[in-house]
Amino acid sequence: MRQSERWLLDQILSNPRTVNLKYAHFASIHVAVLMKRGRIIAEATNGFGSRSRGSGYCASSIHAERNVVKEIGNIHELKGAEMYVVRISRNKDLECEDPFVGSKPCSQCRVFLEKCMKEYGLKNVYYTPPVILD
Repeated sequence: MRQSERWLLDQILSNPRTVNLKYAHFASIHVAVLMKRGRIIAEATNGFGSRSRGSGYCASSIHAERNVVKEIGNIHELKGAEMYVVRISRNKDLECEDPFVGSKPCSQCRVFLEKCMKEYGLKNVYYTPPVILD
């Protein structure tokens, strides 16, 4: 694991919002982070939010991948950015063991991310354990 990736994982684990979500009703938490030139430009989790009809999700759920793009506001900010998506298990202790577990995109998020890469310049998407969308 590169030092920059370890730094990013440490940032995610130290975010109070992430820690609080771990103890909520979710079985696991997905956190998506957009980085550009070594800076975090947006961070979001899976959760509840308004969704448009026909999006394929229930009216109140939103996956971390879509939520982080919604968070930046302007989709053109994706140009040159990289997305990291991690899944944190609710059943693991944040202090004692590696809380990250396998994560991969659902079919709808995969299509959405491929569009972001082709049309808006998102460079790469990384999942835990290392899975790269290309």
